[in-house]
Amino acid sequence: MKKNHFLFVLLFCLFSSRLLYSTDLLINQPGKYKLGDSIISVPNITGDTIITISSSNVLFDFGGYTLSQGNSVGNCTGIIINPNLSDIIIQNGCLQNITGTGILINQGCSKIKINNIAFKSIGFEGLALKLLKVSALKGLR
Repeated sequence: MKKNHFLFVLLFCLFSSRLLYSTDLLINQPGKYKLGDSIISVPNITGDTIITISSSNVLFDFGGYTLSQGNSVGNCTGIIINPNLSDIIIQNGCLQNITGTGILINQGCSKIKINNIAFKSIGFEGLALKLLKVSALKGLR
């Protein structure tokens, strides 16, 4: 259900309003994912995550759009990459107004690339690395 839910949200952003009233969208299959519009997430629980990546071999392309938080609920994270994953690329966009961490890369991950990502008005850290080696960081602003 979560995989279909995420695909629905991406398609929903192509054709309608950009306001998202849920969080914790899950990418749990390898593949290419691209936003069709900016997303404004409105979490309702402290510590929520907007997008969780739980599969290796993922390309997540913002397509030049922005992922932002539309309220002040505390300590939220834009994107979390779960532990022990590899071959993940996040690129071409902006994380904005996130009250916690922009992107959290967990322990045991490898071959993670963050390309051309801007971090604006992030509460704690734009990018947090948990005990790992990152293969490339390019175009961070």
